[in-house]
Amino acid sequence: MKTSSSAVHPSLKLDRRVTTSSVIGTVIEWYEFYVYGTMAALVLGQLFFPSGDPIVESLSAFAAFAVGFLARPIGAAFFGHFGDRIGRKKMLVYSLVGMGAATFAIGILPTYATIGVAAPILLVLCRLIQGFSIGGEWGGAMLMSVEHAPEGRKNFAGSLVQVGSPAGLVLATIVVALVNMMPEDAFLSWGWRLPFLISAVLVIVGLFIRLKTHESPEFEKVRDEGERVKVPLLKTFTSAPLQVLTGIGLTLAPFVFFYFLTTFLLTFGVNVLQFDSQLLLWSVALAAGLEIITMPLAGLIADKYGRDRIFIIGAISLLLIAFPVIFLLVTNPGNPLILILVMIGAMTIVHPLTYALLSTMFSDLFPTNIRYTGVSLAFQFGGVVGGFTPLILTAFLTSDASSVLIAGYIAFLSLLTVLAGISTAVIGAKRRRGEIAEEVVLEGSVR
Repeated sequence: MKTSSSAVHPSLKLDRRVTTSSVIGTVIEWYEFYVYGTMAALVLGQLFFPSGDPIVESLSAFAAFAVGFLARPIGAAFFGHFGDRIGRKKMLVYSLVGMGAATFAIGILPTYATIGVAAPILLVLCRLIQGFSIGGEWGGAMLMSVEHAPEGRKNFAGSLVQVGSPAGLVLATIVVALVNMMPEDAFLSWGWRLPFLISAVLVIVGLFIRLKTHESPEFEKVRDEGERVKVPLLKTFTSAPLQVLTGIGLTLAPFVFFYFLTTFLLTFGVNVLQFDSQLLLWSVALAAGLEIITMPLAGLIADKYGRDRIFIIGAISLLLIAFPVIFLLVTNPGNPLILILVMIGAMTIVHPLTYALLSTMFSDLFPTNIRYTGVSLAFQFGGVVGGFTPLILTAFLTSDASSVLIAGYIAFLSLLTVLAGISTAVIGAKRRRGEIAEEVVLEGSVR
């Protein structure tokens, strides 16, 4: 797949139904995902892992949060295999149903006070189902949007899918913030369940839209020409292992920054930096709300000036701000202006330069007939690192050098993303010159 760096042609229109389906579907998926992350920081540790120590409870809740990420590569392999074999659309329907069912189940789970140790076990099981389902969501939604888009509009189409993440976060944060305003007794007894239960309505809306879309034309071309691969997972690891590793590297900086700002900071900010929980929630909502605007702008800029160039600039920027961000927060505890400055600067302005372009960066790494598998595996393995970020950073709080460790961890992963961005640019250039085959047609192909 070629990625154009030329100016956008106004006459090149996106398939509105497909793009809308992809965006709304990912908004719902990420809403369900972020509701758990936010509630883990606020209340799930107390309800499901009671110990009397807020840090220990947070560690336990974040451990359950991280466990869900372990299932994501398994889901990526499953959905990727069948997405490359039978089509993108069907697997997107199944992923949405699985994620919605698990999220709704969390909303009706009895707590530790009611059924004891069975409560955290059931919670972890729901997280595993969530992780498995989301393992196939992003890759399929991204491919449906990008593979339908014309050349010169692919970065913009991909960035619209990425809007699902901040939009889902805004929705989740607003809902959680509203229920968090309830009297404490009501919130702890039943109010915390509402954000999870609301997901059922969202899933019904998402399914209605998603079922009306049509299959990716690039997949249909591969299917019609008999170039589907029998075992896409095996072919991905045997023919494109470097691309998988490179794809993982692409996700590290955008993931670690996002989870630092939206999940870990809710614990770090309240317990260490003396920020009010409501201030933290609304600042996250503000920054993510603005990112809904800046994400597509990053895609438009990439279509005009070159995707690889913009991505690498974004990754370098994340590397450079790692230590200043931590320094500002630690030296200005409880300062709302500093918090908003950090949120908007890091999340709204810099973060989209990488995250918005992951769709086409990943697409350029893999040929069409193993693309669903390749992009899903790379994205979800990277997600494992991102998912463990709150747990790792919370563990750093036990050290006297916690600020340096936190900043150093973020900076190191950002450096890896810079290197991965450069590697992707090289791989894409080779494919465009014909040095890498556009399709993997080997002895295991379906003819």
